[in-house]
Amino acid sequence: MAALDGDGFFDTGDIATIDPLGYMQITDRAKDVIKSGGEWISSVQLEHAALGCEGVAEAAVVGIPHPKWDERPKSCRIRQPEKC
Repeated sequence: MAALDGDGFFDTGDIATIDPLGYMQITDRAKDVIKSGGEWISSVQLEHAALGCEGVAEAAVVGIPHPKWDERPKSCRIRQPEKC
């Protein structure tokens, strides 16, 4: 799978706007569900579940290709900073 689309852009699947000063703001994602083995999985629900875990500051879930299940969820998390 190529990292860049036909126009040379890195296609993240996000929906974004660019203001007149050139700043980009990601506002949504084009696809909020992951189809795995014939079932639809909500990436947003998985993110909320991850955020409910102790020590998780941020979470994102995306679908990654899988040879048997079409897609599988992949979770990326950022830990909360440790307190002194």
